[in-house]
Amino acid sequence: MPLTHETELRTTLDNLFYEDTLLRKLRAIQPSDLNSRFTRLSDQSEEDYLNQIMDFIGAHFVGYSISHVDGRFRAIGILAYDEVAALLKSERRYLIDETTAVTRFIFPYSTDEELEKLRFLFHELFVKSMISLAKSEQQVWMLESGPEHRVHIWQAEDDEEEGEHTEEA
Repeated sequence: MPLTHETELRTTLDNLFYEDTLLRKLRAIQPSDLNSRFTRLSDQSEEDYLNQIMDFIGAHFVGYSISHVDGRFRAIGILAYDEVAALLKSERRYLIDETTAVTRFIFPYSTDEELEKLRFLFHELFVKSMISLAKSEQQVWMLESGPEHRVHIWQAEDDEEEGEHTEEA
């Protein structure tokens, strides 16, 4: 995430540590989506059910780290030197330097079922919030390291292929 969004990034991440913001986000998830991942007893109250999920979150979402990396990317498609020179003469940029905030999470888990629950909650509680920040960016990438490596890419709506893409690495 470009550093221009670091404050919003930290705020979104910090919200994963507060009961009231987590409960608000959990209540916004479709009940059928939650029920398909977290077993709800027939006589269990809404409060007890959400506390069960909060206990799971508390045991698995324990922290994050942010580091800064410098990178360079092309602003447009690949061009020849002469084409780039013409671009630069018109005061447009071809290669752009950017400092980026890289965020790392460590989620302990023991079973495939726990892993799927973690992926689901991470997407619902964090990624959806980040997608709204990413709308002002050309692309945002998320590399997932775990039993399988996945790359999630969100592209701006004006790109040829908009939306989220996930690839196994």
